[in-house]
Amino acid sequence: MEVKPGYKQTDVGVIPCDWLVRSVGIMGDVVTGKALAVNAPGKQRPYLRTKNVFDGRIDIDDVLMMPMTDAQYFCSSWPRAATYC
Repeated sequence: MEVKPGYKQTDVGVIPCDWLVRSVGIMGDVVTGKALAVNAPGKQRPYLRTKNVFDGRIDIDDVLMMPMTDAQYFCSSWPRAATYC
């Protein structure tokens, strides 16, 4: 199968080049309590709902967006990926 430019084939499937394959516990903390607020400050950012998270996988086919400040979005301590195609 041919992989589109900007994507790469991994053990978990085809993902964007600048993504890493890591377990959720390594990449950050699970944070609850942020309610969807359409008029909140910040940029539109993707977020995972319980509907997206399964045992052993995360479904990113239906990820929604909500406004978040940089401080909210980058609240975890994991390093950003520096791997590109």
